[in-house]
Amino acid sequence: MNCKNCEYNLTETAQFCQSCGAKVVQDRITVKKLRKDFFNDVLGWDNAYFKTFKTFLIAPNEVALQYISGTRKRFIQPFTFLAIGMAIATFVFNSFSEEYVNVSSSIQDETFYKQLFNFVELQNKENPADYVGSEEYNAKYVIYRDNQIETNKNVQKTILKYFNIMVFLSLPIYTYIAFIVFGRKRFNYGEHLVINAYIQGFTMVFSVVFFFSGILVQPYFYFLSLPLAIFYYLFTYKKLYNTSWGVSILKFLKFLVILFITIIGLMILGFVLGFLGAMIFG
Repeated sequence: MNCKNCEYNLTETAQFCQSCGAKVVQDRITVKKLRKDFFNDVLGWDNAYFKTFKTFLIAPNEVALQYISGTRKRFIQPFTFLAIGMAIATFVFNSFSEEYVNVSSSIQDETFYKQLFNFVELQNKENPADYVGSEEYNAKYVIYRDNQIETNKNVQKTILKYFNIMVFLSLPIYTYIAFIVFGRKRFNYGEHLVINAYIQGFTMVFSVVFFFSGILVQPYFYFLSLPLAIFYYLFTYKKLYNTSWGVSILKFLKFLVILFITIIGLMILGFVLGFLGAMIFG
């Protein structure tokens, strides 16, 4: 008997091909067999994706280390894992786009807009206490608030539209910062890329869970996905580098400082490029 995939000569009792590793299939296809294969291979808890997910939930370092060390069969590849998580999040967020915009904007309440307005509007007022609450003040505030709400919704829609691109572009940036913070002694940049792909793929799915919690229970529940993402980032690197929680938190604070500087730098670069573009093509 020969393997139907690579023609390797097999014994009659072989369950898998010794050459290519394919499963030996001799039974005819039936609807029952197709249904069983679908639930086992796609939805089954032993599916490579679910196996990777549930292991990462408990021992994220094990998933990353096995892939980095060369064990590639047990868990799904990091970028496939990220792509699946990103596809799930993109599908859900776009399917509930209005809810996504409303939940994402919920943190900016009336108090938030009023504080921003007061900061801008009361700077040059001689008697701000008398001005606050006046008809002019209230009219200007309503216009300001409505404009800010509309701007924020447009920003959220833009984020939703380019969600996949933003995730892929942010991955090498996060990875490079992690490379700087945690060092190259144990893992090189490529290996840090693997670690961060697994972390982002994992937290993408949990962001969907908290998103539904935000819709069904309380909008602020959605934002709990951020501390969870921070926790798993710390938990993963703590396990990988065998450090204490104190050291891990200090390194994460360093990560945030570098990330903030990087964002400011990118904003300045974008402004300069936009200004030069306007000068050249305007």
